[in-house]
Amino acid sequence: MTLKPIKPAPGALIPTARELWGASREKLTEASFSINMMEKATDRVQYEQAWSNFVDAIQEFWVRFFDEGKKKFSNFQPWAGRNYPKRDPLIKYLVEARNLSQHSVLHLKWEAPRLELAPGFSGHIKRIKFYPNGMQDIDSTPAHASVSDAEFVYAKSTPSLPSIINNHGQNILPPTSHLEKSLDDQSPVTVAKIGLNFYIDIHNKAIDIFLKNSSK
Repeated sequence: MTLKPIKPAPGALIPTARELWGASREKLTEASFSINMMEKATDRVQYEQAWSNFVDAIQEFWVRFFDEGKKKFSNFQPWAGRNYPKRDPLIKYLVEARNLSQHSVLHLKWEAPRLELAPGFSGHIKRIKFYPNGMQDIDSTPAHASVSDAEFVYAKSTPSLPSIINNHGQNILPPTSHLEKSLDDQSPVTVAKIGLNFYIDIHNKAIDIFLKNSSK
């Protein structure tokens, strides 16, 4: 007798059972994927879309996580209340960013676009021309055959977090601390990674306290 796995027919979906907090854990995966997309983005639209997806996913994680936990364990809600620092500047900012993404447009702050001339080029530039359609024509002579021709390139534009005016008219500033520790880097990617790690940690703590203890 040969045992074989059951294969899905073309177009069929494999049945997937979700264990407790499985649905919330999926949102942590989505949040991690969004951070990866931010790091790989090649334009502002891609970057901001990934940031918006991140704040949506991370808040949806908490909603699912809290809802599942309180229905399963009578002592989960007070535990979650003690371990969820809703007034923490970073956590509060992510919540407000998600609220804004649901009801308005969630933009980031960007440096003004600028061009760099011939980064890494060595040699002689004879002529530079620009055309209305955005094309460039540079007549250059590289110093060596291994050196590429001179050209203008768009310089890297660094995004930063904006202040957020919430529905109550409060001005929520970008976080400068998390869990009473200063943030040296306030870039969207860094703030997202810190936020994700916080939620992963509280998720893992809940598993250790509620699931593992209940199975003993």
